[in-house]
Amino acid sequence: MSNREYVRRLINAIYYLDGLYERGGKLSGVEGNMTVFLYALDDGKTHTQKSLQEEWMLPRTTLNTIVKRCEKEGYLTLEPVKGTRREKALLLTEKGKAYTKEVLADIYAVEEEAITETLKECSSDFVSEFELFVSNLDKYFKKHEDDKQAEENYAPCINDTD
Repeated sequence: MSNREYVRRLINAIYYLDGLYERGGKLSGVEGNMTVFLYALDDGKTHTQKSLQEEWMLPRTTLNTIVKRCEKEGYLTLEPVKGTRREKALLLTEKGKAYTKEVLADIYAVEEEAITETLKECSSDFVSEFELFVSNLDKYFKKHEDDKQAEENYAPCINDTD
């Protein structure tokens, strides 16, 4: 199998996985981006909109909409982050934690069954190996973006002293 075929299989699996999480959210009556948002916040760590944009690749406008909605519903509070001018920590309220637990319960149950079954056949290294692939993809996308930007900014010197 060629590298192209391996990558195509991976990307197909990733998009299918995305669709599965969309389905998982619908089990609880929640749309995909809200599911991802709650999933991201449910790790007990402090997050900001900026960190969610970078770590979860959620679009800024989508995040703004979800944050405002969750704040209005009483699921979320925003607290200033020390040492920054404008960033605010996104903190689930008790009501938000209960809502998140309810929304993600089916997803977590399905994940537990799937990972248990997978680990019967695969080493847990597959997670680290996949993360390495994603890291390399990120690195080379950035390199190509930088190369393309350099090409666009290149203006050959024209010697018009003739």
